[in-house]
Amino acid sequence: MKHTAVIFDLFGTLVDNCRNSYSEELLQAGVLAELADGREDEFLAIWRSDEFYKMRTLGIVREPAECIRYVCEKIGAAPSAAAVAKAVQMREDHCRRELIPRGDAVDTLKHLRSRDLKLGLLSVCAYDTPRLWPDTPFAPLFDAAVFSCEVGMVKPDPRLYALACERLGVRAERCLFIGDGAGNELTGAKAAGMDAVLICAPHEEDLVMEREDPKSWNGPRISALAELLKLTAAEI
Repeated sequence: MKHTAVIFDLFGTLVDNCRNSYSEELLQAGVLAELADGREDEFLAIWRSDEFYKMRTLGIVREPAECIRYVCEKIGAAPSAAAVAKAVQMREDHCRRELIPRGDAVDTLKHLRSRDLKLGLLSVCAYDTPRLWPDTPFAPLFDAAVFSCEVGMVKPDPRLYALACERLGVRAERCLFIGDGAGNELTGAKAAGMDAVLICAPHEEDLVMEREDPKSWNGPRISALAELLKLTAAEI
């Protein structure tokens, strides 16, 4: 069946997976010491925890300053406004670097749009991403973008895939989902009625193939976004 829409994951798909740790940057710059007041290890333990990651990706805590103050309050630290402002600026700089497109991403998206395919984004992320999204080269190329932190759901929740289809105005069976398999997103897409493709960039293969979804994936696989052009051209 010919697809009428392509839905993309963001991290590990359109941009590289996050390699540099924001918390490590805070530590190295000495800003963490200003925030945590001698409780740096406690700060890092909370910031890097699965629980706090879930809170950020579900939108329970949102703005960078809110996130920083939340962790500081948990450890009993009372940072100055100046220290929080430094940390917030570092967070924005960090996230902007994370949103730099892969080399073939923008051209691939433009080619897909030229074929009258609708383009959607489905990302599990903290609020920094949708806040900066309008400034990226991606924003004008997408018909709909769904961010977990804005809707309170994460992959592989079937409601998340259904919402993406609703915003695109297409049925799930007419969608092709592209992702690197984080959070069981490929099996989630298949369960939602979509076709799915695993992307595994060579420089991230060790990271990607550690995940259960890619390990057991027996569907289509690509190593670069540009390969989608041949994949979708076969349907025209």
